[in-house]
Amino acid sequence: MDGKYLLSTSDPDLSAEDVALGYKNLLETEHGFRDLKSTIARRPVFDRLEPRIRAHVLLCRLALLLIRVAERRTGMP
Repeated sequence: MDGKYLLSTSDPDLSAEDVALGYKNLLETEHGFRDLKSTIARRPVFDRLEPRIRAHVLLCRLALLLIRVAERRTGMP
């Protein structure tokens, strides 16, 4: 509630800054996937073969990257 977070990790070699950055990137990634799902509004995909699953994940990542590049260049979310 006060804007403070308690972060934990199992890797004792990471600095506090690295742990915080990792969690920040994780949150941005989760928000990105949520945005991607709502923006594209596709039906559920049930891939069973590993090559198709990998291709699907790659396409989603490329689409998210394209969205982020467009947001940064236009300055609009």
